[in-house]
Amino acid sequence: MARIKFGFPGIYNASPITLADGEGCAPGVTSSGYLIVQNPDGTNVGASTIDGATFTQGTTTGNLAFGTYQSSPQTIVSGKSAAIAIDVNRNVMVTLGTALTKAIDGITSRPEGTTYTDITASTSAIRTGTGILVGMYVNSTTGGTIKIYDNTAQSGTVINNTITPAIGFHNLGNAAFGTGLSVTIANTLDVTLYYIPTP
Repeated sequence: MARIKFGFPGIYNASPITLADGEGCAPGVTSSGYLIVQNPDGTNVGASTIDGATFTQGTTTGNLAFGTYQSSPQTIVSGKSAAIAIDVNRNVMVTLGTALTKAIDGITSRPEGTTYTDITASTSAIRTGTGILVGMYVNSTTGGTIKIYDNTAQSGTVINNTITPAIGFHNLGNAAFGTGLSVTIANTLDVTLYYIPTP
């Protein structure tokens, strides 16, 4: 072993040694003098793969990311760090928060040029002429059915037939109608219909 001027002494062994219980040794180094740090299973700490390299399960090494499951998640203050949250099945927990709210707003908001009509009667002729059916918002229901026609009367081409619609917004896919817009309601429903009149 060559003498060194400064630093801690390390030993390079081409074939790693095996210690018996109670024995010690100098830290292991590579042939270039780099300190060898390994996990208890013999894999190198900090082992990683090249970006875009092929990953082979059970063979390719990498850094493990550990998460923590807590039945009652804790809050932390600004500037503090924490482990990644996981559920009982080891799935990473993600809360979309504001992003989800914006996505919902984008669905339920009325597009530019949209008009609306609130319907509670059993039959209703809403529009004569062409347009685009955007959606409907069910305000209340007792298990009724709403049927929407492309017509000025409650007959002819059916655009949508929804049985027992849930309370909330229903996207009707921007369905175009050419003759008119008319509705029949069975049982009790309070529905706001959104549509875009076209020339």
